[in-house]
Amino acid sequence: MEYTGEIAAVATAMCWAFTSQFFSLSGRRISSPTVNKMRILFALFILSGIHFVLYGNFFPTEITWYQFSNLALSGFIGFVIGDAVLFEAFVLIGARISMLIMSLVPIIGAVIAFFVFDERLTYLKVFGIAVTLVGILWVLLARDTNGVNSNRKKYILGILLALGGAICQAVGMIFAKEGMFADGAANLDVAPISGTLIRAIIGVAGLWFYVLIRGRVFSEFRKLKDLKASFYLALGTFFGPVLGVTLSLAAVKYAHVAVAATLMVLAPVFLIPIVYFIYKEKISWSAIFGTIVAVGGAAILILSDEIQPIIDTLVAYVQ
Repeated sequence: MEYTGEIAAVATAMCWAFTSQFFSLSGRRISSPTVNKMRILFALFILSGIHFVLYGNFFPTEITWYQFSNLALSGFIGFVIGDAVLFEAFVLIGARISMLIMSLVPIIGAVIAFFVFDERLTYLKVFGIAVTLVGILWVLLARDTNGVNSNRKKYILGILLALGGAICQAVGMIFAKEGMFADGAANLDVAPISGTLIRAIIGVAGLWFYVLIRGRVFSEFRKLKDLKASFYLALGTFFGPVLGVTLSLAAVKYAHVAVAATLMVLAPVFLIPIVYFIYKEKISWSAIFGTIVAVGGAAILILSDEIQPIIDTLVAYVQ
């Protein structure tokens, strides 16, 4: 089917939009830490089942310590720390603004790669970074009528937590990328689903260790008696770690990576009609414009390597 990858990428962005909203609603009822712990636990069981169906085992066996350690660090930074602060941001400032700030992930990743891996930051990438920052600042300073920024302290704390989540996700992806590649000529690359499974295992271990030593496992599960919160949690887990991850893998497989990555950052745009029509949240035209600008800047950054040769050709032609 033509455009299979592109369609999967757009569907992934829609999944991220829905899952962030569902986790936000669940977190407001049973607390964001509980949602984070339950979500990663449920996702681990589902990912293990998928891994068994695909590879005949519940855990990747052909993996080196170097690959495992990098993926483990990625899981700890991304799932244990990053998602913990992001989920709290969902509660404080909502999914729409939190996911918009998460569009900083490719920017933070590009800056880290510049200092750690000596990857070149072209003028076009810098321009994309600047456009994204302007768009995000535009939204954060907009005076929406939905009351999100009425409590200034909570609003600022939510922004800082979402920013911390974006930093953790970017750093986690750096370690994940390092762990996915073959460690020496005799070893194979780690499959994406295997890498995700390892990250989830570390996430569960990190998030549930403290609960176990405090003897609060049953008290955490008792919170699931809130059926509405549990329903939102189940929907968020399905749309996120299960369907979202699966679609993202299909997007990367069948479409150009840069195109897929660009389409997948559209989640903040999809959240606008979701919160407006379903939750009746009033959004100013200024905030909508800023969101589109921010996503456009992220798209420029991601597609910069594809656009740069075209610009160079045009400049050479004019000269």
